[in-house]
Formats: sequence, structure tokens, C-alpha cells
Amino acid sequence: MSSSPGRWCLALGLAALALPGAATTASASAARHISRIQARAREVHAKEFADGVVAFGGDDTDALPLGRAGLWTDDDQFVVRSVGVGHAGPDEAAFGGRGHLLFATAEPVFAEAECEALIAEARAAIAAGRAADEAAAAERAAGGAGPADELANSAGGKPTTNSALGEARVSSLPMGRAWLRKESRDKLYPLLEARFGIPAEQLTLNDALIIGYIGPSRSQPVHRDASLLSLNVALSP
Repeated sequence: MSSSPGRWCLALGLAALALPGAATTASASAARHISRIQARAREVHAKEFADGVVAFGGDDTDALPLGRAGLWTDDDQFVVRSVGVGHAGPDEAAFGGRGHLLFATAEPVFAEAECEALIAEARAAIAAGRAADEAAAAERAAGGAGPADELANSAGGKPTTNSALGEARVSSLPMGRAWLRKESRDKLYPLLEARFGIPAEQLTLNDALIIGYIGPSRSQPVHRDASLLSLNVALSP
């Protein structure tokens, strides 16, 4: 963890090459409806996986070594909580009875210097993004359209960017992206394999944000992640 002011978190969403299967019991008509929903979900998930490979992969990704899942099999390494059986979403049953569990490592996974470097790069990206937002707002106020931000969305009629929310996308951070690709294969994918049973080689990052909680924040309201697996890394206490 870092001693940097404010609270910072690395939020990761992951996809798998093949969605785990889960048995369902339903009438014939309901089964057909469920089958159509599952087919659509598989299509969406396949796109998420492909997008993740583009954002966080590369020609040398397969050359990066995979860590050993066996390093994460000791239950004493984790503090375990449950959200309650049946409350973890439609994929819960696919994880061998562990889909409702939350695992928190008992000890830090990354060094303080690594966390500090990620925060510093994210701070700089957020500051640059906010400066660009202000310039675009000034241009709009002067009657120009202003440059479109591919990450912008509409919130109360005002453009909202990751920078405005105090977030930085790791896929746009050169150092952070390279670091995360390596550490995911070395530590995070094997950890998730050991806890949830999905082979590490079938996992990819789908999205990654470094989020700064500094003062009042509009970022990250209560929500349910769309990713197959979510992993949060506290970069500061």
C-alpha cells in the first residue's frame, strides 16, 4: 500500500475465454428462454474477452510467464466473507460452490513502491484529463462544439469523463498497463484460479481503473459489476 494522500484503489474486471457452465432446472418453454438469454450472454462475454485482449494483450503476452496457482491454495492467506448463497448473480453456480464468496488477502500482494508509482501515473493522467475537460468546456461556452471524448457519457446534460470522476483507465497508462499485464499473469490470474477454479491461461483483464477517492466523489456509486470476476486492490490504506 501507498502512503499517498487520499484513498486510491485499482479496480479490475476480468473475463474468461470460456464461460463456466452451470446446470439449470426449468420447464421446456422456460429452458428455451433461458437458452436464448445464455446465448446472448456468451456473445457479449466473448466480445468483452476480445476487447480485453486488445486493451491489455500484445504480441508478447503469451511469452509472459504464468505464476503458479498452488501459491494461493492456503486458506490462511485469505479472509473469507459471503454475500449469501444466491446473491452473487447468474454465474454464481458456475464456480463450484464458491461463487458467493469474497476473498481478501491477509497480506499485501504488491510492494508500496509499486502502488506509489501507479498512483503517481494516475494522478498525472487525471490532472491532464481535467485540464482537457476545462479547455473543451471553454470552447463549448464560446460556441464551439469542443472535442468529443470517447470516454464521455451524459450525466444531467453535462459531459462526464473518467478524469472528472477522479479515475484513470490503466489501458491508457503506459507504465501501469505494462506492469498490470505482467503482474496479472504472475500473481492475479493464478490467485483467481486457486480461489474460483478458472484456469489462469483462460483469464484476461476486461477493464481496469485506478480510482482516487479525494474529498467528495461522484465516482463508483453502489452498483453490480458486469464482469465475470472482479478484483479490487487497495493502493493506499
